[in-house]
Amino acid sequence: MKAALPLSPLFIEAHESKLAHLFDHFEKSGSLHSTLLLTGAEGVGKKSFALHFVQTLFCDQSIFHSSAPSQRGRAPCGSCKSCKQALANQWLDLFWFDPESND
Repeated sequence: MKAALPLSPLFIEAHESKLAHLFDHFEKSGSLHSTLLLTGAEGVGKKSFALHFVQTLFCDQSIFHSSAPSQRGRAPCGSCKSCKQALANQWLDLFWFDPESND
């Protein structure tokens, strides 16, 4: 996996519309889709996008951990325990499944 935290602000800005769609859905419904399928050409940032989204999902200061989501951030804080684990690549509940290659 090439993706690593923290991600560059330019990357996050480039994918903001996709992130905003997920966060808007959560704020309206209070739930997330059970599955997200990220597709696209190699090298466009699917793993980086997923990594940023999961860090935001686990962040103690994000919209996912509040009874009033609109009062919390839509980006990981970078300083809570969960964010520090993410930055150190110490995820307990994150598993990557890559397709087999023909190499």
